[in-house]
This record gives sequence, C-alpha cells and structure tokens, in this order.
Amino acid sequence: MIFIALTAYGVVSRALILYKQVPFTGRGIFGHIFYEPYWLIYGDVSDKNLLDDIINSDSSNATGNDAEATATHVLLAFHMLLINILLLSLITAVFTHSIDEVRENTEFYWRYQRYSFVREYFECLPLSYPPLIFISHIILLFLTIRSVCYSMFGRSQVASENNVPLSKKFTRIFKMIPMHGSQNEQWDSFENAATHSYIRSILEKSKNQDTLTTNHGKPRKTDDYHNRRNYNTAVV
Repeated sequence: MIFIALTAYGVVSRALILYKQVPFTGRGIFGHIFYEPYWLIYGDVSDKNLLDDIINSDSSNATGNDAEATATHVLLAFHMLLINILLLSLITAVFTHSIDEVRENTEFYWRYQRYSFVREYFECLPLSYPPLIFISHIILLFLTIRSVCYSMFGRSQVASENNVPLSKKFTRIFKMIPMHGSQNEQWDSFENAATHSYIRSILEKSKNQDTLTTNHGKPRKTDDYHNRRNYNTAVV
C-alpha cells in the first residue's frame, strides 16, 4: 500500500507540474516518480519548496502553471496524511503479535506468582508471623530433640524408616476450590491422568533397565555354553 501511494503521488504530481519534462527512461522515471516521493516518508518534503518556486515564478511570469502547482499542493497534503496513516498501520501490524505475546506471558507469570504466593501463605506453620514466630520455632526445636532422642534410644525404629520432615507434618493440603462442580471433575481427571502417565513412565524406565541388565548377562551364558561344547568336541 505504501508503494502504491508513493507511485500514485509521483505519477500525478509529475504529470501536473512537470508535464513533458520527465524523460521516458529508467533513470528519469525512477528519479522523478519514485526517488523524490520516497523521501516524503522520512519527512523530507522537498516538493513543497519546488511548488512554492513554481507558484512564485508563475505569478511573476504568468505562464499558466499556477493552478497545477496549487492542485499539487493539495495533493501533497492528502498524500502526507495518507502516508502517515499507512506507516502507523504498518507499525501496529508489525508489533501486534509481539504485544499479544508479551500480554499473554505477563498474565501467565502473574497468575503463577499469585498462585505461589497464596500457596506459600497457606502452607506456613501456625503462628509463623512476627512477633509470634518464636513459638513455632520452639515447638519445632522440641519436636526435633524428641525425634533425635527416640532415634538414639531405638524406641521408634519403624517411624525412623518412614521419616517425614517436621515441617511437612504441619503442612496442610492445598487445593483450589472451583466455582463449578464440573471444573472440579476436570481437575480430578487431569490429576489422575498425570499420575497415571508419571507412574507408567517410571515403570517403563525400570523395565528398560531390567531388560538391558538381562540382555547384558545373556551373552555370557551363551558364550560359556559354546565354549564348553567346543571343549567337549575337542576332547572327543
């Protein structure tokens, strides 16, 4: 569209003010029709000075090009307005995709940070806020000392095998409350599918490891069998 606007202005303006003065060659067409209007994109309005000179010279000499120069002035004004609109449209079209991506990523990271903040606040230990935070530390210290003493005296051997950090014992289960019941069912289905996929990947990984171990040991048995057979044949 910008190229069409430049070409249209170049052809019409040169036909009005430079009638039969532009040589019909590649250099002449490029220099008068494309080159001069091209600089209008960057704000270099050289045609205005040319038109003013034509109008002033025609008013003094009365050669009859005053009307064409005035019409070209009006055409130049509309052309500058149109070219600015096209440039703004081009800039908007170029950066629309980038702006949409930034907006989507911003919303995603904002939601993630909000979720992390709410979960961190939810999973805090009881009384873990100043100035009562020392109470939770005293409780954790007491439970840690008791656990160490029990492990030293061997009173809780079963519990020591399934040792759980004390911070997790006080951690509540965090789960978002959906606004609709169907959404809760979708979340449950997603959790079940994710759990099934994770367990399946672990089983396949362990199965592949067992297969590699078995295949790695089989050639040794086969080689021993062939060696014994060759030895018995040689002895016979």
